[in-house]
Amino acid sequence: MKYQGIITPLVTPLSRSGENIDHEATRRLLSHVVAGGVAGVFILGSTGEGPSLSSHLRREFVHLCCSLIPDILLNNQRDRSEFSILVGVSDTCVQETISLSKHSADCGADAVVVAPPFYFPINQSELTHYVEHVVSQVSLPVFLYNMPALTKITFDTDTLRQLATNSKLCGRIVGIKDSSFDLDYMSTLCQIKTELCPSWKILTGAEHHVAQVVRMGGDGGVVGGSNIFPQCFVSFYEGAVKDDKVMEDDSYKKISLLNEVYDMASGRFVQATKTSLHVMGICEATFAYPLMPFNSDEHDLVKMVITNLKNSGVE
Repeated sequence: MKYQGIITPLVTPLSRSGENIDHEATRRLLSHVVAGGVAGVFILGSTGEGPSLSSHLRREFVHLCCSLIPDILLNNQRDRSEFSILVGVSDTCVQETISLSKHSADCGADAVVVAPPFYFPINQSELTHYVEHVVSQVSLPVFLYNMPALTKITFDTDTLRQLATNSKLCGRIVGIKDSSFDLDYMSTLCQIKTELCPSWKILTGAEHHVAQVVRMGGDGGVVGGSNIFPQCFVSFYEGAVKDDKVMEDDSYKKISLLNEVYDMASGRFVQATKTSLHVMGICEATFAYPLMPFNSDEHDLVKMVITNLKNSGVE
């Protein structure tokens, strides 16, 4: 049951000043997504503004989430052993990546998520060596993270085949999250899983692709909209798994209504997600620099869309 289904790339609730983690808002958010049935959380991902947070705040947030989750699961009569806590540890400095991985292990996380180091261009050979080095230095299982729009480098499929067949990495790499939004690439990932590494979990970061990915042989999605309407995304995934087209199509229609927020945001998905949660009373619409909040007109539009969706029964 680990590492499959809908996993929420958790927003990081910040205080109004932006200088601290908002502990109570974090509890509200975790309670919200757990009650919605998600299979896990991905802390410090792109939606969580991980790269923009100080090393202190990153560690505080990992510790806080890992401390809160067991009781929240218990209150919802859910089993901790079936809930995944993933932590994004990617950094331009490999020593920081390894240090945050060790901290995550100490806090009780289940796995770490490693994207290519950004800023300097590296080739696929260097990327392979980087992954091998990180995996050799950390105790937790590793998810690879393909996010070319932000890291500016792709895990080539030949590189993934090499990693999947590396005996030293067997059982240490547990899967890959792909946010390329490329279904042909995703299809190849599922082939690699089937042919070379059946234990890998293949997850998409594309909200609308979850059902297609499941039918290809993938395992679910790490999708930002599940911060807002977790139950709806869980139903979308379960509809695909059960081959229940009515459930799948109904959920898809509801998910598509979020496009009004995303389209207005023009790629500002972090602001769209956190502002939606602010409208719902879960956390402040405060962002880590350099991200800036929506203006009043944009905020009012988000409020109108989210209020209409909630009034129509979307959860």
